[in-house]
This record gives sequence, structure tokens and C-alpha cells, in this order.
Amino acid sequence: MSVLSAEPASLRPKLPELIDVSHESNRCVIELRIPSDLAYFPGHFPVRSILPGVVQIDWAIHFARQYFALRGEFQKMEVLKFQQIIVPGNQLHLSLEYRADNGKLYFDYSNAEHKFSSGRLVFSE
Repeated sequence: MSVLSAEPASLRPKLPELIDVSHESNRCVIELRIPSDLAYFPGHFPVRSILPGVVQIDWAIHFARQYFALRGEFQKMEVLKFQQIIVPGNQLHLSLEYRADNGKLYFDYSNAEHKFSSGRLVFSE
């Protein structure tokens, strides 16, 4: 069943709920929860609310820019894997690792039972 809200999409949240953040120099683990009224759910899939892969990538970049000194502009994606769907109410970890020497950001969405998605994003120098 799709999650519908009477609120206009512009008023719905566009980011997950942050529960906890663990950050060190080039690594960060963010515990997050996916809100049921997220702006990206209505209309994306008619039968079931599923978090789009492009949003997962956008969030990885968003949080990496908050916690790391990302240099350059986004260039390309490498080895993207979407293994499990992310739905409203999921609580998961977003693990980020930024390697400044080669401009690569590694991301991984997972919880104790599943790896949801992962990949590598390349930024220009």
C-alpha cells in the first residue's frame, strides 16, 4: 500500500530522521530512520512505497558534505548495488568512507539483517 499524505510534497521531509552519528577522520556511520511521510514516496511506486536509489545516492553525498571535506564536483558512480528495498519505517545505518587521495566516497546502507545498497562515488580533484 502506498503512503499518501494530504500535505504538499514541498512540506514533507526530504531527509531521514537522524538517530545517532559516529564520526572520525575519514569514516562516518549514521543511524537513521526512514519517515513514512517522506516527500519521495507518493507516486514513485503505485503499490508500495520504496525509497528511490537516486535518493539514497543523494543522501550519501549530502551527509558526506556535512562530515568530510569533499573536494571537487561529483563525476561518476562506480559499482552500485541495490540489494534490498528500503521502505517507510526502516531503521538502518549509512556508512560513509571518504578517501581524499583518490576522491572516492564509499557508501553502504545496512542493518543487522540486510545490506540494502552500496557503491562508490567519484569526485573531481
